[in-house]
Amino acid sequence: MIFDKHNATAGPCISSWVSASAGTGKTKLLIDRVLRLLVDGAPFSSILCFTYTNAGACEMQQRLRARLLDLQERPQALFELLQRPPTEAEQARAPTLYLEFLKNVSALQIKTIHSFCKDFLSRNSPLANIIGDVQVLDSAESSKLLQRIQETYLFDFIEYSAHNACDKLDELAKDYNTLSQNMTFEQINDTLLALLTRRYDLAQFLKEYNSDAFLTLLQQKLNHTKKPFLFNETAVQSLARELSKSCENNSTIQSILYRDYEKAFLTTNQKLRKKLDGLSKFDLYSELYTQAEYFFADIQQQKASELIANTQAFIHVADNIFQEYQRQKESRNLYDFEDLIIKSNDIFTRAYDNKTIKSAISFGVQHLFVDEAQDTTPQQWQVILHIVALFFDDGAKCSLFVVGDPKQSIYSFQGAKPWLLQTLAVVFKHLIASIGGEFQEICLNTSYRSAPEILALVDEVFRVTPILGYAPHIPARKTPGFVRCVNLPEGKGGGDAEGGKGADEDKGRKSGKSNEGSDSDDADSTIGATIGATIANIVAELLHTQVYCHSMQRNILPEDILILARRRAHLSLIARELAARNIPCAWQNRECSMWSSVLAFIQFLIDPTDDYNLACFLKGPFLRDRAMSDEELLPLCCNRSDSLWHELLAQATTEQVTSDAFYMTGGTRCMTGDALSYINKYCDDWNNVKTSDDFYSFFYQSLLNVLPYIDMYDETNEFEALMNIITDFLSTNTPNLRTLYALLQSKSSAGVKDSAALNKASSVALSTIHGAKGRQSPFVILFDEFSASLQQERWIWFEPDAGVNVHGRRHEVVTSAGMMLMPQATLAAGEHLRQHAKDALNDEGLRLLYVALTRAQDGLVVVGEKKAQWHQLISAASMGAGS
Repeated sequence: MIFDKHNATAGPCISSWVSASAGTGKTKLLIDRVLRLLVDGAPFSSILCFTYTNAGACEMQQRLRARLLDLQERPQALFELLQRPPTEAEQARAPTLYLEFLKNVSALQIKTIHSFCKDFLSRNSPLANIIGDVQVLDSAESSKLLQRIQETYLFDFIEYSAHNACDKLDELAKDYNTLSQNMTFEQINDTLLALLTRRYDLAQFLKEYNSDAFLTLLQQKLNHTKKPFLFNETAVQSLARELSKSCENNSTIQSILYRDYEKAFLTTNQKLRKKLDGLSKFDLYSELYTQAEYFFADIQQQKASELIANTQAFIHVADNIFQEYQRQKESRNLYDFEDLIIKSNDIFTRAYDNKTIKSAISFGVQHLFVDEAQDTTPQQWQVILHIVALFFDDGAKCSLFVVGDPKQSIYSFQGAKPWLLQTLAVVFKHLIASIGGEFQEICLNTSYRSAPEILALVDEVFRVTPILGYAPHIPARKTPGFVRCVNLPEGKGGGDAEGGKGADEDKGRKSGKSNEGSDSDDADSTIGATIGATIANIVAELLHTQVYCHSMQRNILPEDILILARRRAHLSLIARELAARNIPCAWQNRECSMWSSVLAFIQFLIDPTDDYNLACFLKGPFLRDRAMSDEELLPLCCNRSDSLWHELLAQATTEQVTSDAFYMTGGTRCMTGDALSYINKYCDDWNNVKTSDDFYSFFYQSLLNVLPYIDMYDETNEFEALMNIITDFLSTNTPNLRTLYALLQSKSSAGVKDSAALNKASSVALSTIHGAKGRQSPFVILFDEFSASLQQERWIWFEPDAGVNVHGRRHEVVTSAGMMLMPQATLAAGEHLRQHAKDALNDEGLRLLYVALTRAQDGLVVVGEKKAQWHQLISAASMGAGS
């Protein structure tokens, strides 16, 4: 029974490895387990909880606080928690926990693993060779630094080619030149950014393989051997002449005579023709076909050689750029998120052999919780393994509690490996047993969230297309729900109906970047109107017919509807149609246009010479109709001799001299001067701010002016929320931009900027599927843009079998891997690697589909083309499930 499973996992002395499907109450399970430990007498400081996001940590902290207050105020709450009569000690301790929590909130550690490692390194900075405070680069800052380094290298390569002035760049310049023949600067940069979080894997791999060993490995992966040249051009020409004497239709023969062998022997998709058209009746055909086979084999060998050369070149360039990236960070005492994990693991590893280090870094943790385990990377698992092996002592009351679901692993682009969970479950079982602890594996699959009809559909979808760790759901709800499939007109789904993709998604895939949250500036307005109108009409119908919402026990409201898509570009198109029908909508995504624009605006006022924030500000809504596009910004950024701000001033001064003449002749006034006029107005207004009232008025008027120029959706609620924050800020602080910026940033990182938390009015919610992770809604409308064909990245990782090396109580997760750049043309020998990558991509897509479907509580509507992959699956499953 599910009740028994929940109760068993709450036992404070039993370590548990829990696989919890969507909607099975895992957050409540975690809170119950923490409360049981506290009631049992565990100190707050002995508990460490790892969450995946800061927002998740905040939510858990708030829910725990509410439950502790409930234990103080309601004696019955303790019986409900324990599911048995409490002991006298438990009755005495439970009501005191809330006040103890308030006195020392920080004692109970609920945080992300990166936050834990940052604090850990700060406390042990001498062991990590860190001087001063740990300063962390966020993702945007890391990307900017990496691009700057690549630009510097490119400039050096160009200088070297022109003057041969630096011998040490000789080999690197040649490698970059080799690479640039197949990839643009932007593609190289995008691939480097995608590999940034995996540079440790790359470094480990290069430690294991020198250049010769790496070459051998690549040749093995591609079945590549240096065979002698087989194709005989002279023999083919001689055979062609003989054949042409008796062949009336000799177009193929002529192509051979003109040495166009590729066209004669290969199909358009680079495969060997099964027959040479019109030639099979001739005696010489078999010999000619043999030469065609030789030609194909030679072409494949040539392509394999090019692929190997490109991969070797990229690995060499990437390794040097990452080394320089690391050197520049360390010279300025900066660390990115990957550094936090690596440096912490280094200290933990040395502690096994040094009792002094182990004693110095001990922090009293006896109970470790890991939430969203499926999204944990191998290096993060290494931290967890170290904590258990180092600090869980024999005979002590220590426990591990891991909750995850491989079906909901949708962050493989960040290094998560859902299949690693099975291996680690065995490892931790033996590790816990070595200290005399109990360990159990539990599967929770009773869903309290979704109606039976929705769960039946989900089960049918993944019965036909299985995914890792799937178990059929058991519906706890008895109230009915519904599932609908709505077809878009052919060709209106935002992608190629025959298996292509939208241009922006294809670009993202080729660059090696995740498409989560990527925008498309060139979305077709007709397609957008069709998508938006269809979904807006569904929303209007649901609201007009006053559908009953069983999960809320009332009729439907706008806030009960969540619209999901993979890309924000489609969501913005949908939002416009909703706005046209006066249906309020707001984003539930992790990024908010108004919020990020305000942060860039404040940072500009603080420091106009910060190029990154200035660029965001120039592209944002504060410049209204004169906001700059990327094409307009590019010349300013690339040709500047000083900061972007000084270049903007200089350019505007130059334009001002000639703009009047252009005006007189009907020309268009240059936009830099127009943009600067808006900027000067903001600067003048800010210079006039003297009091708190002035401060409030400045932001009120500035934000009010922005609203009409944000066309993605109605952000009135964000405007009100931001002004409320500023009001509260002024009630306890003197007007100060830096303090306000820090406050907004902290709320941003804590997830407070989510529209779901900010909105006061009832609004339809919009979110990407990745952004909706951990959410639920009574009614979900899913837009399916996907076709049956999936594009792959330009690069593929080939990895050894997953494993964990054991050295006594010390365990090491195997993480080394290799990388290969796949060519544009088909390479038969690399097809198995390409197919493996395609299978992994399809699996990720199916897990993303599972997340999307299981957000729904009462109703699910799937909108898409008939040929779209998800739409096909769901349509077939809905018939099988009787929906």
